[in-house]
Amino acid sequence: MVTLIYFEYLQLILIIPKAIESSLFFLNIILAYKKYSEHNWNDRPLVERLFFIGLIGWFIYIFLDIFIFLFAPVSMSLAPDGIYKGYLSNYLSLTLVNLIRDIAFTGALVQLWSYFFASLTILLGEAQASKIFRNWVVRMTVLVISLIVLAFDQIKVEILDGLPIVNAEYQGLGGFVIGLFICIYFGGVILLISSLRKEILAQSSNKMKHHILALILGVLIMGIGNLYWLFLGILEGAVPLLFHGTSNRFLFTYLGHFIWTLSPIFIYFGFQKPIDVSPKIDDDYNKIGMFNFKKLVEEEFLAMYLIKGNRIIYINALMKKCMKMTLKNQNLWDIETLFSHIHPQDLPQVKKYYDFQNLDKIPHNFYELRYLCSDNEVKWVKQITIPIIQYKEPVLQIIFEDITERKLAEQEKKTLQGLLPICASCKKIRDDEGYYVQIERYLHDHSDVEFTHGLCPDCMEKMFKEIDSKDNEKKD
Repeated sequence: MVTLIYFEYLQLILIIPKAIESSLFFLNIILAYKKYSEHNWNDRPLVERLFFIGLIGWFIYIFLDIFIFLFAPVSMSLAPDGIYKGYLSNYLSLTLVNLIRDIAFTGALVQLWSYFFASLTILLGEAQASKIFRNWVVRMTVLVISLIVLAFDQIKVEILDGLPIVNAEYQGLGGFVIGLFICIYFGGVILLISSLRKEILAQSSNKMKHHILALILGVLIMGIGNLYWLFLGILEGAVPLLFHGTSNRFLFTYLGHFIWTLSPIFIYFGFQKPIDVSPKIDDDYNKIGMFNFKKLVEEEFLAMYLIKGNRIIYINALMKKCMKMTLKNQNLWDIETLFSHIHPQDLPQVKKYYDFQNLDKIPHNFYELRYLCSDNEVKWVKQITIPIIQYKEPVLQIIFEDITERKLAEQEKKTLQGLLPICASCKKIRDDEGYYVQIERYLHDHSDVEFTHGLCPDCMEKMFKEIDSKDNEKKD
């Protein structure tokens, strides 16, 4: 009984770092939720959702871990020396904690998979990553690996001289799988850090760089913590004498939890500002455009281009065709170059649709304008501008339909046809309202005709004759 009390005392001490760690992760969950509290779940960037799910998973794991090792030997106070593990019907506490352990470790697996897929999302872009996540082979692989890990992960109680020593045990295939999985996860962390490092180089704000660096350190420390426990398991199998002493075992445990406790601290500072860890590189925006408008882009019904900052970062095939652009000169196009290819008469009204400073005021409606193509051809288009504002650096997505043929057809339809009621004497034309108006006024209102006035040869001759006649009368 004394040894059991001693064990419980040591486990109570271990509650302190676990409680601190779980509290910090819970704080991060609240902070991550508040970042996009005004957005629907599906409207949040995929990386933000993955981080949020990962934080919840790890909180479940570490919070339940507070009770697992403390309660495992409660019903085993009279058990003889030996090793007990798994679901044992004659030791209720061990059975219960193994059940709780499965729930807790499911949360840990959720966190590991979430961070891993978050790194893939940043590396590949949301569109490509979403395709991977939806693949049934990928989903089944994740499920099978997770089930194998859960099956071989067991809480073990070793009674030695009446003193219970509680540990998590991985055997055979389970140990190999979880070791491989942690290595895969750490590889994902490396990818994530590499992608976030690019964000640091791209950021102009030093304050924002500090927050991104904090997020990198938080994720890196979590990966180091997982590798620490993997190394600890290998070390225990290779040098078991190191773990025979209770003080040594708890020293190693404290160190591991200390490493994990540092992770949410850095993640907290990383999440203090609305850092967008979603893809922001140009290729990712290309994938977003291709993902959202795949059919339209492939079948070339609509032309499309994306503008970030002051630069065109993506054009589809029909846009290249309309504007006579090539991949080689695409990067030379900035917004001013684009404006130079908009008809001067249309440009003043069109500029309000490209206003990055007032994205919330951009009208969400179609409008018509004329593009001046590189070969001086004029293209009439029906266009809409869609701001993509869920990222820290917004993007304008412009989609348009070539309506040149329709416009030309409309102009042809303006040609006057049919019978026109005209006065036989004064030659005025009766309009639709019954009024007689000058013929030039009628033609001006019902066509694109503009008049310049002059004299025909007959009228010119007649006018000169009248002038000569008047001059002769004055002489007489």
